[in-house]
Amino acid sequence: PLALREPLKEELERMERSGIIERVQKPTDWVSPLVIVKKKNGKLRVCMDPRSINECIQREHYQMPRREDIEAELAGAKYFSLLDAKSGFHQVPLDDATATICTFGTPFGRYRFLRLPFGISSAPEVFQKILTEIFDRCPGVRIYIDDILIWGASKEEHDARLRNVLQVAEKAGLTFNAEKCKFGVTEIEFLGDVISQDGIKPNPALTESLRETPCPTDKGAVQRMLGVANYFIKYLPNLAERTTLLRSLIKKDSVFEWTDNHASEWRTICDMLSSAPLLAIFNPAKETKIVADASKNGLGAALLQRHGENWRPVAYASRVMTSPEQRYSQIEKEAMGITFGCEKFHHFVYGRKIVIETDHRPLIGVATKGISNMSPRLQRFFLRLLPYDFDLRYVPGKKFFLADMLSRAPRAETKDYTNCTEDVEVHAVGVVSDLVSAKTMGRLADATAKDPDLQSVIRYINGQGEIFGIMKPFASELSLIKGIVLKGTKVVVPKSMRKEVLQRIHEGHMGLNKCQARARGLVFWPGLNSDIKQLLQSCAVCRKYAYKQQSEPLMIRPTPDHAWYRVGVDIFQHGGSSYLSVFDAYSNFPEVEKLTHTTSSAVIEKLSAIFSRYGIPIEVHTDNGPQFSSYEFALFASRYDFDHVTSSPEFPRSNGLAEKGVQIVKRILKKTDETKDDFWLGLLSYRSTPLEDGRSPGELLQGRRLRTRLPDFRLQPSRPVFKRAQEDTRGRMLPPLKTGDVVRVRERTWNRRAQVAGTVAPRSYQVVTEDHRVLRRNRQHLLRTGELFQQEATESEPPESEPPRAALQPTTPVATTGQSFMSSGTSPQAPPQVTTTGPSVSTTAPQAPPLRRSTRDTRPPQRLRYDRNFNQVLRIYSAQEGRCIVNDARAMPGATAYHVRQD
Repeated sequence: PLALREPLKEELERMERSGIIERVQKPTDWVSPLVIVKKKNGKLRVCMDPRSINECIQREHYQMPRREDIEAELAGAKYFSLLDAKSGFHQVPLDDATATICTFGTPFGRYRFLRLPFGISSAPEVFQKILTEIFDRCPGVRIYIDDILIWGASKEEHDARLRNVLQVAEKAGLTFNAEKCKFGVTEIEFLGDVISQDGIKPNPALTESLRETPCPTDKGAVQRMLGVANYFIKYLPNLAERTTLLRSLIKKDSVFEWTDNHASEWRTICDMLSSAPLLAIFNPAKETKIVADASKNGLGAALLQRHGENWRPVAYASRVMTSPEQRYSQIEKEAMGITFGCEKFHHFVYGRKIVIETDHRPLIGVATKGISNMSPRLQRFFLRLLPYDFDLRYVPGKKFFLADMLSRAPRAETKDYTNCTEDVEVHAVGVVSDLVSAKTMGRLADATAKDPDLQSVIRYINGQGEIFGIMKPFASELSLIKGIVLKGTKVVVPKSMRKEVLQRIHEGHMGLNKCQARARGLVFWPGLNSDIKQLLQSCAVCRKYAYKQQSEPLMIRPTPDHAWYRVGVDIFQHGGSSYLSVFDAYSNFPEVEKLTHTTSSAVIEKLSAIFSRYGIPIEVHTDNGPQFSSYEFALFASRYDFDHVTSSPEFPRSNGLAEKGVQIVKRILKKTDETKDDFWLGLLSYRSTPLEDGRSPGELLQGRRLRTRLPDFRLQPSRPVFKRAQEDTRGRMLPPLKTGDVVRVRERTWNRRAQVAGTVAPRSYQVVTEDHRVLRRNRQHLLRTGELFQQEATESEPPESEPPRAALQPTTPVATTGQSFMSSGTSPQAPPQVTTTGPSVSTTAPQAPPLRRSTRDTRPPQRLRYDRNFNQVLRIYSAQEGRCIVNDARAMPGATAYHVRQD
């Protein structure tokens, strides 16, 4: 709690100055939880919860003194003294490795104990060994852990021995607790026995709890006493005969009437249970256990040891609860009963492994938790149990006779435990007062008294009923302090104050996690987290300034099964210019066009050109920009017959395909701008770079490898055989032309007649027109005709505007009729000159052959086919060679360079 932070800091500083602890800066393998106890005087006791360490400690077993040995040594002793080591364990220094294991965490950092801390399971044996070695040569001394017994046959001998012990202790630096020391007495209690000049005898207080058991007032008390007697029947001879009258009282139809005869039998049973042969003398070598129980008004405990197959009692203890204790919850009462038993039989069980039995099953689960997770009272009880090494076991109530009987008939003895009870109260109330102010505590108590649900909880805590409903799972953690119900250290808020508490939690309009964390350590009611969440959702201010919502999982669209099925389209800005990006989902092929305007018309014009090159996709994904949401674009989508899919406004993730294309193109633009490289070459590099499956975007879209400036011998497209066969069936070979054939030359129409002069290359011919122009044309552009060739007779007419004829010499010899200008082993010769008066050109029209119709099946006319890798056919002139070459060429968008393929 915040109110304890400053006192805790002061106590840590005091312990650090005293050399008990020191601050730890380096990482450690062990860090134990911090537990603090607020004493009645307001000071704090700093402890750690060492249970995880105790599970791994190898016990250093050391021989404890036996009753028989002490009895033999004390023969003739008349005077006795008892010294108690002050904070005994803190007087034992630790080595560096052990000190590191004893590291504990605090709000101010980590510390480690430099001296033996409280609660280490092997501490009793270690301390016993150290003190035995210190006083080993001192006569008349017997040590049991932190108690030192000194005796002498005379006053002088006793005083001399006491003086010697004090001198040895001073030399060793050992200090004692003056309040607990006794000097020069003739009778003293040690190890549960009373020692005097008459010898050692059992302490009668150990059996008074049973001998002074009050007479019963109902059948239940008689049944419990007889149950205990039957449990030890082996050591109680003639038990049936001695309890005849008591047994008659518990018969089903009998009336409970208590007489002096019944009282006599009752006293007899009590004496038999508290004396030999049943009562055994404690033997440190035997297995030991404590049975403890708590009833409505009392606590009971018994110490037993195993003798063969049976257990025999060694000592009994019981006491009446104080009024505050009677208001504890049942689980707190059970823990208090166990603590009472261990402290009552401290001299018997301290420093040895024991078993503790309880009939309260929930306590088993709570004991496995860390002490810091328990309610304040349970924390205090388990802190007091830390010095004891025990296993807690559950025993059903029907087999739990002895402790149950003692707790239901307790002795009126409370003075020894008043201080402990008050300490618990002070600590618990301190916790509550740290959470709320005194005024609010009063309001909480009043509201709790008016809350019917919490009143049923209070009745359960007071042992007056059962708990039901939503509070039942937390029953083991509930306690009552000053009329306020606590769950652990958290205040259980009544219904009437929950709205007010919620508003206080929400002060500052923190988020959900912070509000829940703030409430988690202070208050509790079922459904608290849900109420906080509902409050935040209904808070207009929190809704207005809320953070962005968490991103939803991506909606994965299935990958198309072929290229150009789905494309993403977007407009982006770069360098003050606008660009249109088109990105194919199947091939990752990017297309980009520079826009002069960002209107719908400009976008439609660019998309129309792109669709004419690659085809119309099935789906076009865009954002909701005005260019794409216009009526004009809707008409375009309808006319081109594609599905237009738009994304949500202000949410680019829903148009991830287009965004991906923009990122790719933008990255290339930025890099090429900085390096002054050619953007189109950069874009070509991306299009020709293989993807994960080994194929580039260009291959996936166009079915061929794109040529780049890198050497590549695999540029020929690997077209499937069935596609090649399909192309072959679509085309047909035209008959070859001969020199002198009259043909029509196609430009836009077949409007020009010419005569074949020779062959330049396969399917390429040189022809002379009627106006003396020399042309080179592909066979597909030459139509054989039966017309007469009439060349104009003029000598002054210049040749056509095409390059001079001398520059048109073919790279391969021009073939004449049936012959070749190239023969094996000879060099190429110039082709013959074509003139208007030469013998090879006839000026008279030959007789036309008779017309006849073909008997072959007709088919649609052949259309001009574009190569699938290019977009248009161009006529390109070679300015250097002065000749015209017919080529297939594709203009790069926005560029003046052309990619040319020689026929």
